[in-house]
Amino acid sequence: MHTKLKGWAEQMEKQVGHGFFDMLMICRKEAAEYYVNDKDLEKIETLLMKRLGKISLPEKGISLFQNAINIIKENYKLNLNNKTKKELSKIFKEYFNSMVEAIPFLVLPTFFDEIIIHIFQSFFEKKISGNKTERAIKYLSIITSMPERSYVLEQEKELLEIVYGIRNDSQIKELFNKDLETIKKKIPKKIEEKIEKHLEKFCWVPIQAEEPEWNKEDIIKKIKEKIRDKEIKKRLKEIEEYPNRQKKRKKDILNEFRFPEELKRMVYVYEKWIYLKDFRRSVISQERYYTRKLYSEIGKRLGLSGKEVRFLTPNEMTNALEKDKAINKQEIHKRMDYCVLLRKRNKIKVLTDKQAKKIEQRELKTEVKEKIKEFRGTTAYTGKAKGIVKLLFKIDDINKVKEGDIIAARQTTPDLVPALSRSAAIITDEGGLLSHAAIVAREMKKPCVIGTKIATKVLKDGDLVEVDADKGIIRILKKCLTKK
Repeated sequence: MHTKLKGWAEQMEKQVGHGFFDMLMICRKEAAEYYVNDKDLEKIETLLMKRLGKISLPEKGISLFQNAINIIKENYKLNLNNKTKKELSKIFKEYFNSMVEAIPFLVLPTFFDEIIIHIFQSFFEKKISGNKTERAIKYLSIITSMPERSYVLEQEKELLEIVYGIRNDSQIKELFNKDLETIKKKIPKKIEEKIEKHLEKFCWVPIQAEEPEWNKEDIIKKIKEKIRDKEIKKRLKEIEEYPNRQKKRKKDILNEFRFPEELKRMVYVYEKWIYLKDFRRSVISQERYYTRKLYSEIGKRLGLSGKEVRFLTPNEMTNALEKDKAINKQEIHKRMDYCVLLRKRNKIKVLTDKQAKKIEQRELKTEVKEKIKEFRGTTAYTGKAKGIVKLLFKIDDINKVKEGDIIAARQTTPDLVPALSRSAAIITDEGGLLSHAAIVAREMKKPCVIGTKIATKVLKDGDLVEVDADKGIIRILKKCLTKK
């Protein structure tokens, strides 16, 4: 959270000319919420408007994130056992500073979305008749699509290629129909090497917070699940053809609607922002994975777990490593449960207990009405659905989602896709028409209402709701009385 407190202020100012020096961050367990000053946000969006046709800004973000990941990967290769505490502190500072420098580009694509979506949507609505919103969203989803395969698609493609190769060898195919322990004992070396290579590239994919990375057994299970899938060849072809298919669809729309040169330029620039959006999600997962070794080693020196180390402030960590300053372990555990970080200009406070609650209530004056029966958001994909609500805050929550449930989340991420595929509809607090939830909903053809602001505050697990995505309305039909 400190990378954001620093990066969204000084570094944001450096990159776009203005920063968030008035911020509130709330951490409950592993879920974090971020709040900034509306006037600062308006100022940054105004500055971004002046750079709509400039490709240098997203390219800068890609470069800075790549640099941060390169540094983290290099540190991961080091033998940290023989490093002194001061050397560990130096390694941490190098990684931390690289992430601070890159972190403005974690949110800038979202701000850019809000601007560009309005421009493209207005253009389409002037050109089309009938159900303008629905048709505009359809064209928007194509014109704003990622020209390359996402890292999730790349991982799926490589895994399916392994499965497809196994299916062409009857003996190995038969082995993968047996129990897990038998497969692990008898797996051919050539397949084992492919799995290890796959893990080397993608083991970090499921990580958002403290989730474990994929291991050999996880990949074997995935292969077992797919080995009888008759649609593998078709799915592989879809993934392989994705870039060319999207480029053609995009080109056809540019020609059909006779995009002026200025808008064509924006489409080209926006492709870089879309790539950055996908890349930043992979960076979050990679950062979590490649820093675990460093935090674990720091933890050994300080008598903490790797997770506990993450809840130290940067100053606390470096002071403990360089000056042997004592650490208040009880305070760390309070932060892990609930804490508030407040930035006012150059002062940063980390608060827990009653102080944190007091600050949260003072800074966030908006209240959600307890007896609310209906609320609205923006339609990302049309349709209607009725079902039981399941709130998704962290990766473990996907296990409680059953077929036909209604998912409510602050926002969605790639690791939640298995749950999204089982859902009847998707609702989010945040996000625009180009958010992950909106894109996935359109791909899966599931009713989706985004940007409700209050869904996860109003709804509880077990509530019965109706999602009318045609109108962007969520109706609460029956509240769950059982305490969850």
